[in-house]
Amino acid sequence: MKKKRGFLRKIMGFLVTAFLSVCLTGCFSPVYDTARTYTGLTVGGGVAYHDMNYTSGTPDFTAKGVRPDFCVGFAPVNWFSVVGHAGFLISADTSDGQAYPFAGAGVKFSTPWEVFNMGIRIEAEFPRIGSITPMIGFSIPKRWEIVTPGISTSYLIIPASAFINIHPFKGAHLFAGVSLPDNDDAPEVCLGIGYTYTFEFSSE
Repeated sequence: MKKKRGFLRKIMGFLVTAFLSVCLTGCFSPVYDTARTYTGLTVGGGVAYHDMNYTSGTPDFTAKGVRPDFCVGFAPVNWFSVVGHAGFLISADTSDGQAYPFAGAGVKFSTPWEVFNMGIRIEAEFPRIGSITPMIGFSIPKRWEIVTPGISTSYLIIPASAFINIHPFKGAHLFAGVSLPDNDDAPEVCLGIGYTYTFEFSSE
């Protein structure tokens, strides 16, 4: 009985620490996406290096390591899609020896233009509760979007990060993101590479 209670306490401690340590910092996820929406089913993912170091809280929280992420989207039209993502930060250098889950699901709205586009993702997320991610995209005419800068929020309204996503070819994502200034903490950094493929309903 004592062993069972000790195990349950460890599980509860992990869940509370993971939620508070990550949620309260407004940690962000890589965005393997474009401002433009392609009609059809999009699936893919990526791998990133993520570095978090928060010293202004109690207790201090640090974690750095590799995070695999998976993403999916379904767009019946070229201005609206249902989106989702999930991943884990697998840290080799962490303050409490744990790995941390991330997940989100929501909707995305886009302009259906050719060269310049604006997009916005609105998602329910763990651990950020909710996020809004506005993006702008610049495309090669009649080809693909080549660069996508944007920002993301935590708790829907609190600015959390700024990022840029470069697409050397259609479906490729070279992601670089940094947290916005918060107290005296070092910037949170995420660098990732990903690929997504769209099973399109019709050519554009």
